[in-house]
Amino acid sequence: MDFVDPSVRTVYSTLDLTGVVLYGMIGSMIARSRNFDFVGIIFLALITALGGGMVRDVLIDNGPPTALQDMRYFGLALLGAVLASLIHMNSRWWEIFRVHGDAVVLGVWAATGSTKALANGLPWSSALFLGVVTVVGGGMIRDVMTGSVPEIFGGATLYATPAALTSALMVGIWCFNESGAAGDAPVLFIGMIVSPLLGAGMMILSYWRGWVLPGAQDLSWAAQEKLRQPMTLARDMARRRGRMRRKRD
Repeated sequence: MDFVDPSVRTVYSTLDLTGVVLYGMIGSMIARSRNFDFVGIIFLALITALGGGMVRDVLIDNGPPTALQDMRYFGLALLGAVLASLIHMNSRWWEIFRVHGDAVVLGVWAATGSTKALANGLPWSSALFLGVVTVVGGGMIRDVMTGSVPEIFGGATLYATPAALTSALMVGIWCFNESGAAGDAPVLFIGMIVSPLLGAGMMILSYWRGWVLPGAQDLSWAAQEKLRQPMTLARDMARRRGRMRRKRD
């Protein structure tokens, strides 16, 4: 991210590493709830914290993944696993902290993933995809490894959707800046601030308001209702015409 203002780069780096600790804690908590042994706890913490970024870097194919080059990532993921073992995390306050911290990290990781893809010459569609993968990749691998359906596939409040929104906005701002239409305006600087805030805000709102995407059954019910409405209207009209004929007779 050499193209980013140094102050923004510092903030992103700090939040990125903070997210590694947080996700390490989440992975460790899930492993403990499944009665995993020490190896399982450490492995799940590492996968949860580093999986998305490593998948992104492998797909970009521009050298080894960042997590393998910078040992701070492994160290902080392990720190998260240790903290999860020492801190009581079944309280309401921890849940609120986790959700809001996760939302901030979601915005930063989605913006980082999409801009990293664009900076390596990938098209906008790939950048949008990799921005989302950066956010959800580790959690998906974790859920599959623990025998669960990934949370982003339904039943949970919005997660992949805010990540996609952040990535889409960041990609749009990047393309606008590359077109030259922005002139000397610090468009990327603004985008790196606004797009994560948008994604984080959407995730926090979805948590407090209980927003979820409709499932297949919900969609099929809605479609059936739409089909029923014209049929019901036609039957009502036919009944009215029948009553009018009987009155004339």
